[in-house]
Amino acid sequence: MLARFAATAFAFVLASSPADADKILSFGAGGVVPWEGDGGYSIVGSIGFTPFSEHTRLALEFEYRSLDLKVDLRDLDPGAGVVKLPLDTYDLRAVFRFVFNPGGLSPYLGFGGGLKLISLDDRALKSAAGVPDSFLSTKSYGVSGGLLGLLGLEFPFVAGTLAVFVEARADYAWEFTDGVGAVLNNGHAGAFTGMGGLRLTF
Repeated sequence: MLARFAATAFAFVLASSPADADKILSFGAGGVVPWEGDGGYSIVGSIGFTPFSEHTRLALEFEYRSLDLKVDLRDLDPGAGVVKLPLDTYDLRAVFRFVFNPGGLSPYLGFGGGLKLISLDDRALKSAAGVPDSFLSTKSYGVSGGLLGLLGLEFPFVAGTLAVFVEARADYAWEFTDGVGAVLNNGHAGAFTGMGGLRLTF
């Protein structure tokens, strides 16, 4: 459902952007390190335009992440210890970038915010909490909000059309509650991300 919504939103961005503004497609991938847990990977796609000048960019972005949380279960089960819980997140956010040197080697800054759909495989957590086995096959889902800050560098290798980029990102996620009442916070769903990709201007 979120993917269909994202596709509709991307189409709206294209249709509503000014006719004389550059349209920008970006695709990237990289590694994710959550504030608490083990690293994973991220895949990002976005579409945007230059709303005010060639120095400014506004984009709608969809990001998928896969990583592992570390959760201490000793309060629920002294023998359980710390377990890893697979976590998938789906972010839909608006991102604003300011580009310092359009057309050349371009450092830029950005910030954004949006919604985060969280899918948590918390069967180990449910088992430690005494949830019946018949419920252990289901994942828990939650919705949170998030804020993003980023630094990037872009290098065009087809002038005015195609560029490669690298970005360092850090994001904050509001807490949410999983299916057995465990409160998960920014340490679990927020992360540092390093990525690279391609950016097409048309």
